[in-house]
Amino acid sequence: MSINLASYIDHTILKQTTTISEVDKVCLDASLENFVAVCIPPKYVPDAKKLLDGSKVKVCTVVGFPLGLVLPKQRLKKSRQHWKWGG
Repeated sequence: MSINLASYIDHTILKQTTTISEVDKVCLDASLENFVAVCIPPKYVPDAKKLLDGSKVKVCTVVGFPLGLVLPKQRLKKSRQHWKWGG
């Protein structure tokens, strides 16, 4: 029996200095390798959503990363905003 491990992998780039060209590369790699998702900084969610339009790769992001210093009410608000953007 063969298992497609790529379908379980989130391709991630979450450093503070992430650039749009790095997000482009992560999205392209994920699409070519059939990864399940890309996990990127929130500000790039709309860009990644456009880049991955038509592919099966999902867009994932984080709230309060890396320290988690976001109050629950703010986290919910940001989560809803990222959802609207396509994350």
